[in-house]
Amino acid sequence: MVKRRNNLNIDLEDSQLGQLKGKRDQVIAATKTLELAAQNASWAIKDFHAEFATIIGKLQNLSDEQIDALKELSLDALPEKGAFLGTNTSLFGGRAVEEELTPTGRKKRKREVDPLMPKKPMTVFLAFSTQQRAVIRAEREKQGLPPLINVDMANEVARLWMLLPEEAKEPYKIKYQEKLADYHQRKEEYMASKNPAAAATAAELVAAAAVAEVADEEFADAVEDVEDADEKPKEKKAKKEKKAKKEKKEKKRKE
Repeated sequence: MVKRRNNLNIDLEDSQLGQLKGKRDQVIAATKTLELAAQNASWAIKDFHAEFATIIGKLQNLSDEQIDALKELSLDALPEKGAFLGTNTSLFGGRAVEEELTPTGRKKRKREVDPLMPKKPMTVFLAFSTQQRAVIRAEREKQGLPPLINVDMANEVARLWMLLPEEAKEPYKIKYQEKLADYHQRKEEYMASKNPAAAATAAELVAAAAVAEVADEEFADAVEDVEDADEKPKEKKAKKEKKAKKEKKEKKRKE
């Protein structure tokens, strides 16, 4: 079928036109994913500045006794201590980090994780994403459709999240806050078991970092989904080219 527009003849059955539409849809989906990431990044930055000021204020107001109590702690008992005192540990990750030299002379980062350390709960978007991915896979399997590749799955989950009303997002947020509070409680108990003398001071610092930790993880999730959306563009292009060649050969064979 040929359609005329602006003095141009357009063949609506042209395979190149179909590929162009497909690329246009990819751009639209990627743009929506980026909009979601930008929104989450904006929230994360605002929360970071607010909590950064709070944490710095608490550190400046520490008494000599509290500082001495922190110095008494070992890095295994309180990984956050190293971040406050300038040693090589993670402030929000709760894990000690060591560096070793590779054969080329470069420093290689090595993480050591205490198996007894409480695990952080999944963030709001990650919990939604995990749930929806399972639902989408089950529905497609029921319909006899092939599973979506990573980029298409990421785009679909991002689209569903953006269409979800705020009141529908609220249960995810409430559940996350409950799990986060439980996580911090168990983390304080874990650190208190390592060094009871400094448990009170450590609890104050962990509580001050809690909200900033939420913003940090939400931003990481958003960025991770954007990276996931761009994961396999070359593979998709190769697959389309292979399909086009196959169709061309089939057409010649019929002729």
